[in-house]
Amino acid sequence: MVKAIPQQPGYFTAEQANEMLPLIRRIVRDWMQLSAAVDAQQAQRDGLKTLHQTVGMQAYAEELAEVEQSLLDEHDQLRDCCEELESLGLELHSPEDGAIDFPAMLDGREVRLCWRAGEPAVDYWHEIGDPISQRQAIHHNSQRIGS
Repeated sequence: MVKAIPQQPGYFTAEQANEMLPLIRRIVRDWMQLSAAVDAQQAQRDGLKTLHQTVGMQAYAEELAEVEQSLLDEHDQLRDCCEELESLGLELHSPEDGAIDFPAMLDGREVRLCWRAGEPAVDYWHEIGDPISQRQAIHHNSQRIGS
């Protein structure tokens, strides 16, 4: 494991990122569950909109209003998850697979440590702006994350 190197303000070492994983896992789990619920409700809303000619107008309007309100509520909860991550100094890199970026320094340049839902630890990094497919393994002996 990378030795703890004094953290520069706003940057994480691999050790610090791994210490945060229990909290990050809960936030990402909530994000992914909410995202799935939003997708399902959007499909339900779209289905209701196509049925408006065959369904009694009052019942249709009430159900559509309920789905629309639920979507608004869940979008608010998704925003809350994003704000919670941001308040911790983190970035949601790839919402589809729950990838989180931790700002870090590697050999004097700014990079991102990267963790994806389901992974046991923060073991990857990438250059800022790179897609998740270009992640590289942290070589704990040769790279100095945090320096």
